Amino acid sequence: MKTWLRRGLWALGLLIGLPLLLGLAWWLLNLGDAEPWPWPQALELPRNNVPADDNLLTLLNAAPAIQGGSFSLGDCEGEDCMKLWRERLPKLAELRAASPGFGAVCEGLATRAELRLEDEMPKRMSVDWPMPSFYRLTSCHSWLLSRALEAGEAGDAQTQLHWLRQADRLDHAALAGSRSLIAQMVSGSLWGRKLQVLVAIGTAHPALSRELAPLARLDEQTLLARQLDWVRVEASYQRGAVDGTRKEACAGPQIVGSAFERWLCPLLARVGQPEYMTQRFGDRWLRVQLHLQQTRSLSASLTTLRQLLEPEPVSTWQRIRHTVPHALDDVGHPAYIGYFERNVDLQLAAEATRLWLLAPGQDLQTRASPGLRPRLSAATDGAAGWQLTPHHRDSARKLPLRWPTLH
Repeated sequence: MKTWLRRGLWALGLLIGLPLLLGLAWWLLNLGDAEPWPWPQALELPRNNVPADDNLLTLLNAAPAIQGGSFSLGDCEGEDCMKLWRERLPKLAELRAASPGFGAVCEGLATRAELRLEDEMPKRMSVDWPMPSFYRLTSCHSWLLSRALEAGEAGDAQTQLHWLRQADRLDHAALAGSRSLIAQMVSGSLWGRKLQVLVAIGTAHPALSRELAPLARLDEQTLLARQLDWVRVEASYQRGAVDGTRKEACAGPQIVGSAFERWLCPLLARVGQPEYMTQRFGDRWLRVQLHLQQTRSLSASLTTLRQLLEPEPVSTWQRIRHTVPHALDDVGHPAYIGYFERNVDLQLAAEATRLWLLAPGQDLQTRASPGLRPRLSAATDGAAGWQLTPHHRDSARKLPLRWPTLH
């Protein structure tokens, strides 16, 4: 009996003690951190260059609010976009009539001799950075496009072109001045909506196509330069997030209550290895940045960017030694390639739209660039025309992906 009791106690001790010993060994292995590393100058935040009184984003956010609801044309995916917009125009006209103050600011800014826009950067990025609002910018863009569509319904082609050109100027200002990732996604959505409108108008009124074509011109080098900007901002944001975690993880009674928790939290926080994590993120963004500086084509760089954004292979020992940084890396890294894919889809859709508007009755594929050509194919819905296979699934809602053959 005593033998079985001793064996039972030994077994119980192993069941309880072994996990504790393994946990203690893991914690001790993860206590150390990398030596401090000076943050690379190449990843510092872009400087602010546009004064507030000349910044479209600031001026629109100071405009009177839109009354009666949100101002948007709405998403259009694989449908008759013009039909959807016609149904929405009366409601948008009501919103415009109820919001003369916002309309005066929006239309007045759009006709300025020079449009400048910039999302303001802080001196140092942190997780509580007050991100600027882009709602007024997107509302103003929809406002201008709705004026264009309304003029087209009235048969006034010249007024329609006027409002389309003002929306186009807003698009170029947004593209040129968007530095953060969110700002560039907003800029891309503005461009995508305008391209959808151009395709819809070009389909309904082929005689206007050549006048519409310049409004689809998107400069590839400007788009490429903006990728360098958001890489710097995102790298700084990750650095700020790690710093914030390091400083605030164990601060305040809302996080740690009992005396035991206040004692335990700093010990657990040390295994996060913030310096090692920051250096790992920084190294990756430096490699991505170097590649973007050396390439001339964003679409031709997608394969390399996918490889650069993948975590570098590490041994099992390294994963045990740096558990938290590698676990966070595995969770966070897959999303970033999607942003590059969406920008490439925007670039290709803009090129296809411009070429189609220049000659809607001619073969589109033979005139396409090497980056666009393999993504184009004959329409599969039975109608004559062309379709684009996007890199990212979300592009179907944001961009035109079909262009009919018109004679």
